[in-house]
Amino acid sequence: PEGGGGAYEVSLASQPTSNVTVTVVSDDSEVTVDRSSLTFTASSWSTAQTVTVSARDDELVEDDATARLIHAVSGDGYGSVAVDAVTVTVPGHEVDGMAATFKIPATGEVAVPDGTPLPGGARLTLPAALAREEVVLTAVATAPALSDPPRGFNAGDAVVDIELGGGMALGAGQTATVCLPVPGGGRGRVYRYDESLSPPEWVQLAEPSGGSPAGLACGVTDRFSLFTVGSAPNEAVAQGWLGRFGRLAAQHVVDALQDRMEAKRTAGVAGTLAGQGVVAEDGETPASVVGGARAGSELQALRGRIEAGSGWAEEEFSLKPRSLTVSDLVSGTRFSLTGATAGGGTVGLWGRGALSRFTGREGDATIEGDVTTATLGADWTSGSLLAGLALSHSRGAGFWQRDDGKDDVESSLTGVHPYFAYEVTDRLSVWGTAGYGRGELTMPDGSRTIEADIDMTMTAAGARSDLMSAGSTGGPALSLKVDGLYLRIGSEAAAGLEAVEADVSRLRLGVEGSWAMEDGSGGKLTPSVEIGVRHDWGDVETGTGVDVGGGLTYSDPGRRVTASVRARGLVAHKAEDFDDWGVSGALGLDLDPSSERGFTVSLRQSVGSSASDGMDALFRRDSLADLAGSGNADAGGRLEAETAYGFGILGDQFTGTPYFKYGLTRTGRDYTLGWRLTPVPATGLDMEFRAGATRRETGGEGEPGYGVALEARLRW
Repeated sequence: PEGGGGAYEVSLASQPTSNVTVTVVSDDSEVTVDRSSLTFTASSWSTAQTVTVSARDDELVEDDATARLIHAVSGDGYGSVAVDAVTVTVPGHEVDGMAATFKIPATGEVAVPDGTPLPGGARLTLPAALAREEVVLTAVATAPALSDPPRGFNAGDAVVDIELGGGMALGAGQTATVCLPVPGGGRGRVYRYDESLSPPEWVQLAEPSGGSPAGLACGVTDRFSLFTVGSAPNEAVAQGWLGRFGRLAAQHVVDALQDRMEAKRTAGVAGTLAGQGVVAEDGETPASVVGGARAGSELQALRGRIEAGSGWAEEEFSLKPRSLTVSDLVSGTRFSLTGATAGGGTVGLWGRGALSRFTGREGDATIEGDVTTATLGADWTSGSLLAGLALSHSRGAGFWQRDDGKDDVESSLTGVHPYFAYEVTDRLSVWGTAGYGRGELTMPDGSRTIEADIDMTMTAAGARSDLMSAGSTGGPALSLKVDGLYLRIGSEAAAGLEAVEADVSRLRLGVEGSWAMEDGSGGKLTPSVEIGVRHDWGDVETGTGVDVGGGLTYSDPGRRVTASVRARGLVAHKAEDFDDWGVSGALGLDLDPSSERGFTVSLRQSVGSSASDGMDALFRRDSLADLAGSGNADAGGRLEAETAYGFGILGDQFTGTPYFKYGLTRTGRDYTLGWRLTPVPATGLDMEFRAGATRRETGGEGEPGYGVALEARLRW
């Protein structure tokens, strides 16, 4: 700047045999040098000599000026050597104590250089109509406004008073953009002290449409006053929470799909409920009764007891009691229903639950939370190809905490994920999936609550190579696995929150070892352990880390039983405050879907007055938003799940089916316990009789309602 200076160094590139002289001349009288001539000898040719440059202070606010320092060389054959000129830029601003005055250029862009009392790197963008006018920026150390500073402000942070010269102000419709450096880097927001309010207070400014450059916080203002940088609690926390929530929700889906694609396709009934197998007192599972190879005698005996009205004998078929939480139920449960097709393939319905917990840092805030995901899928296999579609619902609950406060955060997400797997060889398989989901983010903002719609897109792919396979009677197995995941999750703008977005990527490479052991009765117990290396990119934790995991699987092909439990955790990561672990369990139910008899599970979703259901409706954007409990879906949207068991009665000419149904809408939920009677197709009758009792609960605080319904249908 004017009144300031700088320096540069000069030396020769090769040794001369005699003296060499370098002369220095400035083409601007306002810029001077302390040495007009430099002499180098045969012994000092490589020693750099310093030239000090000074700019004269004329106490005028001017445009930035440019001067050229021209060099000429003579002596020992150096006369033919051309030396580049040194260009010197002299800012035209004037510094007076803690204030600096700038002339607004035609572009309207004013940049604060280093060497002033103001924060270096600060920027100011003004309307081009104010070109040639002056703007004054003053660094403020103390002010009454700082008795109640904005959130995240620390003593010593920069406070700048901005005003136009000559008492001017921004005109109607004119705005300016103020950019200030964020202490310590990271994200921040510009706050303006608004004295028009009663009482005056710091107001958070909206960011410009292009956002803020790295290391700066920018805000758009329609007037000038005091400006400073505070924290961006809402946007920073929302982005940090969504990135971590989305990563775990997507990871749950990927893990569920990997388990499904690696599972054997065997008809039968199997699985775990809340981490336990459904166990009969005699040590057998209900799977061996409902869908196993011994279905003949056991099913006939079971049918006889039901027709005789004796029901389920507690001493023969029971669940062992235990206390449960919702997390236990979701994370410890998995099931699958699989049946053979006429073409030799299989079709199946499956489900899986998972629970994970994370801890991370976002600036000066700690973010912790739990994420629970339930995944339901349907797929088809033929030869080496598997293709399917999965529906997932994730819920996250946690908090973020700073020195000045702690607040809760919640989110939900419902997604649809088509997937495929292909066995390239008997030892190598590849898979891939993509997905889209919508949901809601809820977080406090002082006395109000922010509710914002969120959406997420994801894609993942991987491969598995069996380096060593267990024999038919068991033994060791070793596999190499690799997978990659990319997702983008964001929230829409809402009152108190601007739209935010987070990108997250992860690549994992791991080795899994297992040892299958027979139990002497046809069953096989397989403990496994896995260790892998992961690398994370994106807007949350980044760096390389190590994952470890383990699991225990029990399978009995004769009884068609499979049950498993898995756990995994992050043992080390470059991001020191990053913690991530989870558990999952499974329930498997395999049977023939071509019959109404036996155990069945169904899921149906409808929206508004449309009579369509199934996947056609599920793919509609408003349907997905309604499932997630957000968006603008019609009030008539409904999600319905049913579990039932059908068996032959009345001379095996009819199927009697007791069932339990759960319905969910935007305004409440209902539970139905009922019975339906249908003829077998061979009778040629098209009729149905249904009876049921229903309990309905609304979203408000009113009393639940009850009803009983009898329904008969006959078609001809």
